[in-house]
Parts: sequence; structure tokens; C-alpha cells
Amino acid sequence: MRSSLLLVLISIFWVSCTNGTSNETKEISNFQVKITDSLQIDYLGSLWMLDYDSSSQQYLAYGNRDKELVVLNQEGEIISNFDFASDGPEALGWIDALSLENGKIGLIDRKSGFLKFDIQGNRLWNYKLPYSFYHINSISGRSFYSFGSELFYLRPERSDNTYSGNSASMFQEMYRLPILEAIDTLTQEVRMTMDFPATSIYRDGEYHFWMFPNLMKSGKDWILSFRQELQFYVYRERNKEIELFKTVSLGLSDFVEGQGVSFEQADDYFEMTKNLIPGSIQSIYRHEGNTLVVYHKGVAEEIVKRYDRDDRDASAKLNLEKKFFLAVFNSAFQLLQNEVPLPEGLIFTSLISSEGEILALKDQVYFGSEQDQVIYYKLKLVEG
Repeated sequence: MRSSLLLVLISIFWVSCTNGTSNETKEISNFQVKITDSLQIDYLGSLWMLDYDSSSQQYLAYGNRDKELVVLNQEGEIISNFDFASDGPEALGWIDALSLENGKIGLIDRKSGFLKFDIQGNRLWNYKLPYSFYHINSISGRSFYSFGSELFYLRPERSDNTYSGNSASMFQEMYRLPILEAIDTLTQEVRMTMDFPATSIYRDGEYHFWMFPNLMKSGKDWILSFRQELQFYVYRERNKEIELFKTVSLGLSDFVEGQGVSFEQADDYFEMTKNLIPGSIQSIYRHEGNTLVVYHKGVAEEIVKRYDRDDRDASAKLNLEKKFFLAVFNSAFQLLQNEVPLPEGLIFTSLISSEGEILALKDQVYFGSEQDQVIYYKLKLVEG
């Protein structure tokens, strides 16, 4: 590998704290994170990895162009590259989510609903919801899940909802409603499940804007996290319902906390919090029963004030002030170790391979040079 990052081997000796929500026994661990390999992709421009399909051993990525998708093999070689139509009878509108499973691309589109394509871009299946919908922001993670005749997906907003009169009333209701919606594709019956976690800061009675929910499924566990929080929520499937099992803290004390404003001040939220970059979870992974969490502790206000956030270059440099760490939990969600430092200059994706290698993009802003190839590093957690 051509980058000196391949020589990075980070280790830390630390006795872990408990997860902050119970009096579970402490465990002593000594984890190391190292870069083991890289994908050097012959693609000119930006290429963002969206998903990894362990069954086909393929990656799904967004390319430079609007609605351009790229499919790569295990070695990072491009095996398919196409654009979804923006005009015509099969045109897509606004894509809210994309994923790759069993060699098929799944997505949610506000115009066409739920769709599946092959990796050449040929439409295989389409199901349209019986109402108009939208999401506040694009969805991170799997597009939707199928159980028998039911589809499960992050609850969208209906175009005819009764609480969209203003930002305050809309978000106040969002902080109360369940996270998931399910529809029976045979009967068209719609129901909601996965209650909004009462332990979230978004339930503190203040306005925090959108939660940017990140949801992943692992066996019968559903793991939910929100932006601006250093805790996550474990839900379990039970009798067709998805119920909260546990709130899991990262066990930290020195971080920048998220802050809300009163709902009466919702219109001034961004101005009032412009110097606030709270700690947040970036990605969550499951591998061999363990849960791995990439997070940062936030950026102190005095540092944020040094940058002009209206300037694009300054904003990019401010983003580099975030220092990322890894927290490790066992199969019972007991904290084994946190504050495992991660190499700087990497942008972490939500992808982990079947071998337990986390994929992270080399940040050209950090290294100050542009390259003809897009480089992704593979990082692995080892103990000892």
C-alpha cells in the first residue's frame, strides 16, 4: 500500500467503565485497531460506499452524478455503473434510502415507493404506498425489511399529516411517534411499532431539530441511534412487535452535550446553537456478537468560534477538529472498552465486512492532496 497509514497501529491500555445504565460487572480489555488493507478504486471524483452485501461480496456506492450507482467487487473493482432515470415512465424522484442485499439493490423513492433492481439497474419489483410520503432527510442504513407479507421501514411523514403547520409542532409530534412503520402488502393495513425511547434527549421537552435516526438489524436485535447522543437503544422482536430492551451508554463523562431550545424558539434554533458541535455516534457495527461504535466527543465552543461556518473551506477544516474513537461492547451489551483512538484523516462508513473489517474513506481534505484513485482503508479490531 502506498500510504503511510498502513503503518498505523493504535493501541491503548484502559480499564473500561460500566455502560451507565446498570451496575454490570466491569471487564478489563485491551483492544487495538489497525489498518489491514485498502481498496484503491479507479474512479475519478467522489465515491461514497453505501452498503456491503456479504452474500454476494459486493459493495454499493454513490457516484459523482445525480442518481449514479456503482457496484464493486470484494477487491474494489467496478463491475457495474449506471444512472437511475430522471425522466420518462420509470423516472425516480427523490431517493431516501439505498441498500444491497442478496445481490439486489433495494431503495425507497418518494415518487415510486419501494423498489428492487439488479446490479445493472433493471427494475425487478415495485410496491407503492397507498399515500404520499416523505422523509425529512435521507435514511442511513437498510432501505426496508420484509417479513412475510409485511414491509418494515423507518416511519415517513405523510403529506396530509395534521401537525405540519410549523417546525415546532411537527418535531414535537415526531419526538412522540414510534420509529418504524409496517404495511401488509396484501391487506394494505398500516401499523407502527418501536416506541420512541423515553431516555433520549429528544424527549426532554425541548426542540432539537431532526433526530437523523440510524437503524440496523442484527438477528432479532434492532439497534437505533440518534445524532447528538452518545448512547444507543437495543430493541428486540417479540410477537410481531419491536420493543425496547435496553438503553446503552458509551460510558463517557468528558464530551460536549447536545442542547435544545424551547419550542417557542424553534425558528431561531440554528442561530442559537451555531457554535455547538455535540458528541455523536457516527456508526455502529455488529461482528461475532460484539457491538462496535465509532463516535466523537464533539468540539469545544471556543474552537468552533475560530471558524467561519459560512465558508465552505473553513467548515471542512472545522470538521477535522472531531476526534474519533471506538467503543466495544460484548454480546450482552456490556462495555468492554471505550476511547480506543482511531487513525485521523478517515471518514468512517457504516460498512463492515464478514471478516470484521470496517471500511473508511481516506479524507483528501485532511491530507491536502488530490489523487486519481479513491482509497478506502480496512480497519480491524484485535485484542491482546
